[in-house]
Amino acid sequence: MVNKPAPARTESSSALRELDHRWSDGISVTLLWTMQTNRVYVSVLEERHGVAIEFAVRAGDALYAFHHPYAYAAGADDHPVTARAA
Repeated sequence: MVNKPAPARTESSSALRELDHRWSDGISVTLLWTMQTNRVYVSVLEERHGVAIEFAVRAGDALYAFHHPYAYAAGADDHPVTARAA
């Protein structure tokens, strides 16, 4: 079961720390953390389609969300997933 995450990120990018990153088949997934709010985020960039999504996750869900970002984001009925052109 996936816990409900914190609200979407509002911190500046300079306040973020990259905890992990992976790239495969044109998809870049980054796990981010900010010390000021102690929140964790997953950022996904699809280079092939030029689309990026980002969403907040609870610390206990961070590795699941990092390894399965689309499955985690699909259950995002109760939290914002930010999509933008990359």
